Amino acid sequence: MELLKDKIIQDGIAVNEHILKVDSFINHQVDPKLMREMGKDIADHFIRQ
Repeated sequence: MELLKDKIIQDGIAVNEHILKVDSFINHQVDPKLMREMGKDIADHFIRQ
């Protein structure tokens, strides 16, 4: 999902080579547009099965 990849590149913080912090937009300040698009992508995946 390109929107999620772009958001991670833009706002994600690499703590080290094993930890990527994305809590700023996944947990603490939810991005409604991102969440809606992720939900649509998940729904599409299960509809196709």
